[in-house]
Amino acid sequence: ANRAAAWIMVMSMVPSRVAFGVGASIRAGPRPHGWSSVPQSAPSTLPRPRNRRPVSCQAKKKNKGGKKGKAKKVSALDAVLKKKPTSGEQEEGKATSAGQHTSVDVVMWLLLVVESYTKAVGKKLFAEQFSIQDIAEKIYDAPFVLLSHRYGEEGEAVREHRFNYANRRALELFDCEWADLVGKPSSSSGEDDEAVQSDRDALLMACKKEGFVENYEGWRVSSKGERFLVKGATLWEVKTSSGDASLGQAVVFTEWEDAEGNTRSVAEEGGAVDGDGDEEAGEVVDLAEAERLVQEQADLVRGLKANLTNEDAEVKEAVTVLLERKAALEALQQAS
Repeated sequence: ANRAAAWIMVMSMVPSRVAFGVGASIRAGPRPHGWSSVPQSAPSTLPRPRNRRPVSCQAKKKNKGGKKGKAKKVSALDAVLKKKPTSGEQEEGKATSAGQHTSVDVVMWLLLVVESYTKAVGKKLFAEQFSIQDIAEKIYDAPFVLLSHRYGEEGEAVREHRFNYANRRALELFDCEWADLVGKPSSSSGEDDEAVQSDRDALLMACKKEGFVENYEGWRVSSKGERFLVKGATLWEVKTSSGDASLGQAVVFTEWEDAEGNTRSVAEEGGAVDGDGDEEAGEVVDLAEAERLVQEQADLVRGLKANLTNEDAEVKEAVTVLLERKAALEALQQAS
């Protein structure tokens, strides 16, 4: 009886419909059979507790910058490109450019240039011997003008070949810096005249067919527009050590004639000499020195591998140098 009375009291206190917001309601469940309660209408709103105030919360608005809109994002690359170099950075850039003629790629190229010249022409570029480490400086400061261009992709037009080397005398003659010439189409060395360019095209094609051309004369123009006539130039194909493929062409000369008809010449000593005699002149580096350099680098690689793996950067770099020295040694062995 007491439980029944308690149940009746509880159910009488629950409204038949309780509001949970607009359009939301819940009905009281069915009453147990045999029991009843007096329904009460639900209040229209729930009573608000005393001493409490409604609080309104809003998310803080983002600053959209008013009419100016969002600021444009600038990539790190854009920032670098737009940044003006300081005087110190400019000097550093000049120093880097000045040292490009001694890079590993240039040294390997010059070894092929010298080797190809000897094989094609039967002459030597130098009368003295020097090591691989000195080849870049020796040719750069040599008493003759030497330039070369490298072939690009298959099907590249003759006038699209680009300079990849010029020694000091060449840069002086064309009145420009290394960065101004290297990477530019070699056709820019001739006047923008169809007759001049056609003559140059014929020269390059003849060289590619025959392997080399001697005693060439042709008009060229400096970066400042000064014309000069190249005299007694030798042009030859630069090939791989095996001779199976041509990589580009190189030219060497010591005399030219300016627009007024005055003959100009670099120093006479140290130029190309015949290689038909019994003398050993013309070896860019002796075989003993090349073999020593290879052995020295091989020992270094073995030492690194004792504590490192083949994937470590130090090992990879050392192996690259070793392969380059082996290639240089092979080139000298084939040329001797």
